[in-house]
Amino acid sequence: MSNINILSIDGGGIKGIISAIIIAKVEELLQKYSKDPYARITDYFHLVAGTSTGAILAGLYLAPNQNNKPLYSAQDVVNLYIKHGQYIFQKKILYPINTCFGLFGNKYKNKHLKLMLNKYLGNIKVNQLLAPCLITAYDPELSAANFFNKISANRTNCKNYFLKDVIIASTAAPTYFPPVQIQSFCNEVYTLIDGGIFANNPCMCALIEAFKLDDFSSIKDIKILSVGNISRKKPYMYSKISKWGLSNWAVPMFDMIMDANIQTVDYQLKTIFNSIKKPENYLRIELFQDNVPKMDDASPENIKKLIDMGTNLVNEFDNILNDYVKKIVYQDHIKPKNQQKEIKLKASITLKPEFK
Repeated sequence: MSNINILSIDGGGIKGIISAIIIAKVEELLQKYSKDPYARITDYFHLVAGTSTGAILAGLYLAPNQNNKPLYSAQDVVNLYIKHGQYIFQKKILYPINTCFGLFGNKYKNKHLKLMLNKYLGNIKVNQLLAPCLITAYDPELSAANFFNKISANRTNCKNYFLKDVIIASTAAPTYFPPVQIQSFCNEVYTLIDGGIFANNPCMCALIEAFKLDDFSSIKDIKILSVGNISRKKPYMYSKISKWGLSNWAVPMFDMIMDANIQTVDYQLKTIFNSIKKPENYLRIELFQDNVPKMDDASPENIKKLIDMGTNLVNEFDNILNDYVKKIVYQDHIKPKNQQKEIKLKASITLKPEFK
């Protein structure tokens, strides 16, 4: 028997700042309870899953440096979002004119996101990641869900890609960013869009992926930390939506699909872990409020609000997070670092360096 810890990260655009702050707190607690100042996410989480903005986070946590240790700490990733968010969501200069306010074109180019990923991830391949991953995207040409993972990438070049390309695919949210085409290392080309259209909360997909790990023996030995950001609490009232037409429904429908997936997956996982008498093995963290910031509002004012929301959410879940991390660190079946397999890799960098 061997425990498997899963970290799953929702999509949500710039709201990913909240997810990043939560995970930075988790890494801080891992250091506290392990008494190891160099402890990292990949020391204790054996599978990391992400959709869209969650894919960016997952890729950064799992990216190796030249010594096969993490390139970035969890706090680095918070800094990155704060520094680059306003540039990622920067409207085209003639956007209102050329697209008729989005009716005939994408709201943003993915140029800055590509530059950022190239700068911070370079030519890292999926099969080089520090632990198994699951990153989602959707293929509109094949009408098929697509899952990028290290296990498949290790087996064949046809499933291996540059990490930066996989992330660009997972973040290609319809109406916000253009679809992309990426090429595997056996020269197969796929057209892809944001995985959030089917798995904005990739947690259930991650659970199934965990069944493939060599250390898997029973679902009872799996612990999941599912990290969201902000979900809408205020309802859409009949008196308002009954009069809506196509233009009114366009953006709310996209948000509703995302929120519905998040809620459904959360319900399914709670039911699963309750049924096996292990409800404590599943923890979901997210914020509910009436007014949800737009996923592309990267104004300095909104970024500050998101930082405050993330900080407040961490404080609200302080006791729960402490208890959860204790269980991970102290569980009987975590092996000493020098005996860990690939899925339990070591990390060694400082906690809070700033990006240059």
